[in-house]
Amino acid sequence: MIFDQINQRVADMKHLHEREERKANREQQAKVDARYHDLAAQLMKLSTAVRYARASLDFPLSEGLQDSLRTLVDNLRSAVHSGYADQIIVTRETERCRSVQATLKREWERYFKTYTAATLGTLCIIRDIDAARVDTCTKEIEAAKVWTVELTVLTQLKDAKENAEQLIQDLGMDEEIVDFLMQMNGGKATLADLSEGVRHWIEKENLVGKIRLSF
Repeated sequence: MIFDQINQRVADMKHLHEREERKANREQQAKVDARYHDLAAQLMKLSTAVRYARASLDFPLSEGLQDSLRTLVDNLRSAVHSGYADQIIVTRETERCRSVQATLKREWERYFKTYTAATLGTLCIIRDIDAARVDTCTKEIEAAKVWTVELTVLTQLKDAKENAEQLIQDLGMDEEIVDFLMQMNGGKATLADLSEGVRHWIEKENLVGKIRLSF
């Protein structure tokens, strides 16, 4: 009798241990699945932002970044081939996603300077003519200085740049004046660029003391 009771207690403890182990495994898998869904959502936002930046802002994505993004997408698909997210793959691809984001930030920082330099420089020169509109355009452009996956920031950059160009046109700045300002922003303007039309515009807009030429 006593041995039967002992055997029953052992069997009960074994079943309890198995239930606890299954519960722990389910909880662990649920955490991995949640991490997978978070990563998939991040990748969706990242891909959407990159596509927009390339198509609408002419952002030149390097071959290395394109390869990393393709690998990330493929590996995330394979992470759930069994129906559950694979913890090893999810952990590895989370690190890959961080690396891609870091590289994107570096490449975007370089591109942003090139993409906006002429516009921001021109806005700086003409600020006294229409400070409110210039400040609005400048603020919205500079909001995208650091890479982000927030699509609203990228679309705002495109709109602000277009608004700035429209502002320049509204000020009656013909191609000759715009070219001069571009040369100024690039540090390439010379006295030879100060044509009669340019000098007239500078005097008309009271910019004589604001524009500097240097060797």
